[in-house]
Amino acid sequence: MAFNNTTPPTKSGTKRTLHQQSITPISEIAPRIAEAIKPFSIVCEATITAVHHDQGFLYDACTGCTKAVSKRGGSYWCYKCKELVDEPDIRLRIQFEIEDETAKQDITVFEEQAKKLLGKSLNDLLDLSAQENGKTLVNEALDQIVGKRLRFYIRISEFNLTNPDSPPTAQKFSEATEKEAKNPKQN
Repeated sequence: MAFNNTTPPTKSGTKRTLHQQSITPISEIAPRIAEAIKPFSIVCEATITAVHHDQGFLYDACTGCTKAVSKRGGSYWCYKCKELVDEPDIRLRIQFEIEDETAKQDITVFEEQAKKLLGKSLNDLLDLSAQENGKTLVNEALDQIVGKRLRFYIRISEFNLTNPDSPPTAQKFSEATEKEAKNPKQN
């Protein structure tokens, strides 16, 4: 998905320019979500500070669109496709916390980006989880991303606008740019 260069009009009707490479401080995410009337994209540079193990590392997905499905009787319901799914796909998802100099934010990465971030596939994690101390091994594998400083390309979706407490999705990431060292003033 391409990242547009502008955020959508806000409720006050003004537009803000978001150059493709301009960095948004994490502290601005919540206010932007509160003001937005349409989905938008932002770029943040931050360090991964924690993995939310309680959220698991997989989810049941629609075989057509890969969105999460809800259990309904003996099958599953896809709200996006508006149809029943008999056998959902199992897909990779990781939720974690990022932090910059201004604030912290929970975000989510899915399948391909999660695999790229971890260096492991869903099958690798399932193999670890099947071992005797599987939960510990999976948590250790997930924790390998803690401390990484990256540039996150984050999509604030319609879902995030109506559920502002839900973590937005990092649709991709790249290496963070080197920060310039701050030199103390010399007298």
